[in-house]
Amino acid sequence: MKKSIFLLLVCFIVLGCASGGLFGNKENKTPVSTADAFYKTLMWKYYDRAAAFIHSDYIKSYEQFVTLNKEDLNITSYEIREIVPADNGKNEDTKVKVILTFYRYPSVTEKSVETWDTWVKIEDRWLVKNDFSNDIFNE
Repeated sequence: MKKSIFLLLVCFIVLGCASGGLFGNKENKTPVSTADAFYKTLMWKYYDRAAAFIHSDYIKSYEQFVTLNKEDLNITSYEIREIVPADNGKNEDTKVKVILTFYRYPSVTEKSVETWDTWVKIEDRWLVKNDFSNDIFNE
């Protein structure tokens, strides 16, 4: 009986995560839903998954960011505050304002920073254009 309940619980968990419950739908339709999924993956330190959200022109700088921060940086929460669509009415260069709360070892004091991300839609996928060079997490 206990094994049956355990197996049923495991099935629900696996199906929930597979259906997008943990990291959202893989077919993110808006810059906000995509940014939400991106920051969830960063918060949980799934850096390989987060790389799928990075525009190809910025992947090297993202990899450098991960190398420098993967051990010490801990994002504890985020809040998407505002979205500013592109002026041309197309899905180009949409700005998303995000408030990130984090701490960096050895400190455990949380800090919050505001950042604007630029998202662009390429072939039905929203990708972030960020050079990751301004280390907002060093404040």
